[in-house]
Amino acid sequence: FLLVLRLGSPFIAYGILINLIIGLLNKLTPQIPVYFISLPFVLAGGLLIAYFVFPSMLSLFITAVPDKGFFH
Repeated sequence: FLLVLRLGSPFIAYGILINLIIGLLNKLTPQIPVYFISLPFVLAGGLLIAYFVFPSMLSLFITAVPDKGFFH
């Protein structure tokens, strides 16, 4: 559980932060559907985070999981 929480923490933090910001913007501008306009940018941000975090996630996973011969 802790390994998965460590690996997913950048995405959890990004999801909470971006949804709070989009919710605030939605309250400030009720005439514009902010959620639908911001959805491509949210997806692009998540993919950008995945691009930069993936090497460290992979090394963390490899060091945390003991070698049982599954990866040979």
